[in-house]
Amino acid sequence: MPHLLGRMHHPEPNFEILLVEDNPGDAILLQDLFKHSEHPARRCNIRWLMNSTDVIPYLRSPEMAHRPDLIIVDYKMPLDGGRAIAELKGDPDYRHIPVIVLTGTRSPSDICDVYRRGANCCYQKPSGLDEYDALVQAITEHWLGKACIPVCRESATRSSGTGDAIPGG
Repeated sequence: MPHLLGRMHHPEPNFEILLVEDNPGDAILLQDLFKHSEHPARRCNIRWLMNSTDVIPYLRSPEMAHRPDLIIVDYKMPLDGGRAIAELKGDPDYRHIPVIVLTGTRSPSDICDVYRRGANCCYQKPSGLDEYDALVQAITEHWLGKACIPVCRESATRSSGTGDAIPGG
């Protein structure tokens, strides 16, 4: 009973996810699966960019009222998803945000490149609906449920590099 009472007194977390994906079909599918995740306590707002070169300008724009809690990047994009990873992890304002990479490649050198650029995790892109659903459930459970996602305030990030971390959001 205390567990239930605790949930009643705390609002459900609302997570911001930035999806960088050039394939509209994959992006729409991922957005839908995150919105209908089996983890109802994990509400997600998904923002979608088609172009990897737009990531940093978009994060700095007035449209982005809240920093994302998680960024998901397609590695094999015409304009290089790897570049977006390197830019994010090279920028002190955004390097704390976990970056998950989805890739269709099985090349060991590409996988090494993903991690060398600073990605926090890399998954093979699924080939079917059930596999996509399983991947979204795994991401939701781990990254939005178990992992401690940093919540860094803009002024704290720029001045001292400190912030708060909340388990599961």
